[in-house]
Amino acid sequence: RSYLINNPTILVDVSKALRKKEAQDAQSVAKNAIENNKQAIFDTNNTPVYGNKNGTIQVVEFYDYQCGHCKAMTPVLDDIIKSNKDVKIISRDFPIFGKNSLYAAQASIAAYQLNKAKYYNLHQELMSIGGPLDQATVDKAIKKSGYNLKAIKKMVNSAIVKKEIANNYQLAKVLKLGGTPAFIIGNADLTRFNFIPGATSEKFIQQAIDNLK
Repeated sequence: RSYLINNPTILVDVSKALRKKEAQDAQSVAKNAIENNKQAIFDTNNTPVYGNKNGTIQVVEFYDYQCGHCKAMTPVLDDIIKSNKDVKIISRDFPIFGKNSLYAAQASIAAYQLNKAKYYNLHQELMSIGGPLDQATVDKAIKKSGYNLKAIKKMVNSAIVKKEIANNYQLAKVLKLGGTPAFIIGNADLTRFNFIPGATSEKFIQQAIDNLK
């Protein structure tokens, strides 16, 4: 006790070492989970995709439309797909901020099933909304993006939408995601991966992509 009191900076070093170990442990758990569930994580049968849909570098994003950090990452991902013609983004809705987040997720997945070509515009529109969402705000974004609101409302509670969201929750559980956003980057044949928990810089994501080439 006396030594620690006289050398308090040691506690700072210990804290840093602990955080580093926790981050390394989280990476190890996530990478094992990714390897064991890679087909489900990178499956795009019903999961929205944008960028180069045939891209050899695949970036999976878990996000919530009311997550401020997710909104901040949207222009970063836009720049990534502009500067990397071989990147596709796989959108995994992970609504963790209540019923309005859930409705936005249901609507975006339903929209993708109805018209894939318009999905990116709706995704961008929802991500650009400042502050908390409500159903009226989501509906306005749907109409602004050129979708038929009635058609989407008929589909938000469909089996395909429910299954997609349930699947995303299950994957997040397996990966032990503590929040949003979270990114999983894989190469074409899904033999190498990078896991990025939380918001980060365009430079860091670019480095993660380049490491897989």
